[in-house]
Amino acid sequence: MNFKRFLPVVYSRIVWNGILFFSRFALVATLLASLIVSFGLRVPQFELIYPFPLLYLTIGIIGLIIFLIRAELRFCIFAAAIVLLNTLLLKPYVKISSTNPLTQKDTEFALNVLNMNINTANSRFDDTLAIVRKVDPTILVLLEVNDRWIEQLSSLQQNYRYTLLLPRANNFGVALYSKIPFKDISDKRLQYVSRPAIDVELDLQETTVRLIGIHSLPPTSKPRVAQRDILLRNTADVVAESNGPTIVVGDFNISMWSPAFKDFMQRSALINPRIGRGVFPTWPAHILALTPIDHILVSQEFAIHSLESVPIPGSDHLGMYARLTLPH
Repeated sequence: MNFKRFLPVVYSRIVWNGILFFSRFALVATLLASLIVSFGLRVPQFELIYPFPLLYLTIGIIGLIIFLIRAELRFCIFAAAIVLLNTLLLKPYVKISSTNPLTQKDTEFALNVLNMNINTANSRFDDTLAIVRKVDPTILVLLEVNDRWIEQLSSLQQNYRYTLLLPRANNFGVALYSKIPFKDISDKRLQYVSRPAIDVELDLQETTVRLIGIHSLPPTSKPRVAQRDILLRNTADVVAESNGPTIVVGDFNISMWSPAFKDFMQRSALINPRIGRGVFPTWPAHILALTPIDHILVSQEFAIHSLESVPIPGSDHLGMYARLTLPH
């Protein structure tokens, strides 16, 4: 008997059985993750599960195709449940509103906000400057800035006369560049975990806009989840105490599907411009952006004309850009 003839057949069967085993395992794990996200189970260890409904939906569709071909009913049901659960999670963000032309009236202020996590280790300064100049926002918030970034971006101050620069070497520096003058700057109200945050009032003639910029810890451990949630709760309380129009931007390190984010939105009464406009995943941009953790949130006084993601050369994040108007 010629065993050499059968070796490729045996090998291919082993490989194929391994693929099927992995597919079944991945499908069951994805179904469990989808159930956790859908029911919003509040367990710190689940925080890294919440951000990925787009990925879960993709796995569900692929699994459904594979097991329909193989006529494996049980796993077809699992895959269909994954598709259904994640479709429901993504449904509020399905694009139903097109970009509205920004026709500014005499009774409105235009406020175009660009939020960018540039990545401290990134050295593509000129490319980043080119993106900022192309977008030309009214308000620019940069995260993960250090002294080197502040120096390399110094030319921005020619167009942005009003700045608040808080560089750090630990990936938590923040910087604000504004074409609108500041009415008040606070460095006390947002001192959560000894990391800098932006809390300024912008002077729009007879109207004052509060701008808050934050960068929370990633939820990679239970203590970090706790610190992140403290930051979000305190920010929400500060927003709730504000009487006027408010904008909150930053790298929240949290997606819309996390219970902590839902609590933040309820406490702050802010509006998420992603609703009805798209998911706009922002991380990890250097591989394939899968999850929306960078946000621009606004109070009800604002009209939202458009929302889009913006590439940041050399960063692992995409930026977020919102075109807003405010009656006065």
